[in-house]
Formats: sequence, structure tokens, C-alpha cells
Amino acid sequence: MRATAVALLGAVSVATLGACTLDGAPVRAPVSIDAGRYPTSPGPAEPDAATPGAVARLQSIRLADHVILTDEADPAFTSTSVMSIPLTSMKKVDLLMPGTEHIGAADAYRYGFSTVASDPKAPESSISHAVLAFADSASASAAAAQLAAAGRRASDGRTGVPIAGLPASAQVAQGPSAGVAESPATYVSMAFTPIGDTVVYTRVQDRSADRSRKVVVAAYDKQRAMLAGYRPDPGSEVDPHGLLRATLPDRSNALMAHIVVGRRGEAHFYDEPSKTLRTLEDLGIAESAKNLSQVYRAGSTEKARAWQRYLETSYAVDRRQEAAAPLDLPGVGCFYRRSSSVVCLMTVGEYVAEISATKLTDAHQQASAQYLILKKM
Repeated sequence: MRATAVALLGAVSVATLGACTLDGAPVRAPVSIDAGRYPTSPGPAEPDAATPGAVARLQSIRLADHVILTDEADPAFTSTSVMSIPLTSMKKVDLLMPGTEHIGAADAYRYGFSTVASDPKAPESSISHAVLAFADSASASAAAAQLAAAGRRASDGRTGVPIAGLPASAQVAQGPSAGVAESPATYVSMAFTPIGDTVVYTRVQDRSADRSRKVVVAAYDKQRAMLAGYRPDPGSEVDPHGLLRATLPDRSNALMAHIVVGRRGEAHFYDEPSKTLRTLEDLGIAESAKNLSQVYRAGSTEKARAWQRYLETSYAVDRRQEAAAPLDLPGVGCFYRRSSSVVCLMTVGEYVAEISATKLTDAHQQASAQYLILKKM
């Protein structure tokens, strides 16, 4: 659990009588920036992970950089899901694989990361993929068998018949999907394969049983190659480059707050994840800091602007209508999502920030505070 030391500030008004530009952009005079109750200076350094829960989250996030992207298993799986998350406990694993929280090997579970997507042209087709870390190889092997057994119990007609192309150690559950009345009918193939002290899990649902099995094998092959160079980092430093200092602090204990995500890890959260990964590489973005706001640092100001444009495009399907931007803030764009929440995006130098709020006034105040913070980085 993290205790923040950032004091919430009162309303901030920056007035420059007679001013007609801000950072070279013409504005009215005087300039007034209202940050409400939000801080307007960079925060303190993020504390190291010091509790079992904090360590599990840190290791889960680091593991994300060693997990394959869904469209690397099959190019069709590009529509990502909210279930792409750090799996910090068996309770979180149970969200992905119902009925598994209390398996015999649960006490040996350490951390994991899941990535989930569907085929936008055939929404009934989907993939769930995860890497789960256990205390040792014996625990991982036991967990693979227990997880597969839970998968077989989840639906009548599922069997443990091996899938050709997987190693003999793979534990399998395959058969018709659980929804009897589903239209169209689909087939599910699941594999739980131990690799050292980890279990590689893949579940593919598709109209074609053959395709579901082939994608499971492809995912395992690619994941095995990626794990070949993986060694958990024993360090407890959450934010080695200080990027979280540039974010607005989150006072909650949210799973996706107070964390820094690497480049591949970040790509898991976007549609077309492989394209996103290439874009992050091209723009020199090595990590993102997630808090109440989300901040990225690009290789240059121009590359930062390009990333802001990419983010705007990523919201295209979810965008409902444009929203007013905060007065006097250059380079800030806001819009309403279909859920009626407000998103504001901005570029300040080599930094890009993403703000989300339920009300426009709050979004404007957050954006104003974020702008002032980034000007001081």
C-alpha cells in the first residue's frame, strides 16, 4: 500500500495583465489558469515497493514486457479488452479463469499478466493469454494441472485430449464453449504449459476447432521464445526515471495507479497492439507513467505531438463529440467519450499527458494542473 506525500493545493490562478501570448500562442488577456484543488508542481519520488502486494504488482507490470501481444499469436486478434491487467493475486486470476482462486497451488502463486482481445470482424472469436509465475517449477507444474482441471469442469463436453504441437507437459481443456445457446456455435481450446516456474496460459474461442488449437500452439511457441531471456528483476524501484513525478497523483489504491509501464507492456492496452508497439519504438517512448493522469516522454517535441495524434486516433470509435478545451492552454484537445466521460490530451515539450474525468470542469482543472507540472519538468 502506498502513502502519498503530495499535498493537494487550492485553486491556482496565474494572471499576466496585458499578455497576449502563452508559449507563443495568441490568447486573450489576462491569462488565467485554474487548477482547482490539484497540485501544480512535480511530485516527490515514488516510494519503492515495500509490501507483498506492491511487489506483486511491480513484478506483474515488469512481466508485461515479456508477454506476447495478442496479434502476435494471430493477426486477427486486434480488439483489446479491459482484462489486459496485472494479475497480482489468485483472486485476479479467477477473474480471467473462473473457479481457480482456491486451487491447491494457490499459495505458491506470485504474480502474472494477462492480455485479452477479440477479432473485430468476428467478435465471437477471442484470445486470452497470460503468463503466471509461481514459487518454483514444481508448483508451476502442479498449478498447470489444477488450472486445466478447472477449465474442463467449466463446461460439459470439454476433454483433456492433447493438442498436437504442444509439449507433453501441457495440460489441456478443449471442447464446446459454455454457452449452449450461442449463435454461432464456437469451440474453446485451452492450454496450461509449465516453463520453469511459470505457466503459459492460452484460451482461444472460435467457430473452428482447428483454428482455435492452431492459435494456442502459435501463442505458446512465441511465448516460449520470449521467456527464454526473461529473468525477474529483484529490484524494488517503481519509477527509476522519475516519470511518475510528472503525473497528477491518484489518492486511491487503484490497480493501475502509481505504476510505470514499459513499451511492450503499454502496447497491451491498445487496439492493434503490434502497430502501437512499433509506433512507441519509432517515437522514442520507452515507458508510460500511470496515475490520475497518464504521462509519456517522447524522443522530441515533434515526436510527442505525433504520439498525441496517435492517441486521438486510438479513441476514434469511442469518441462521441468534441469538448471545449481549457482557456489559455495551448496544444490541449478535449472530447467526450460515448460513456460521457471527458478526455483531454496535451503535449508540453517532449511530454504527452492524458487526462480523464467525469465532468468537463474537473477535466479542465486537471489539464491545467498537468500543464503547469509539465512546464516544470
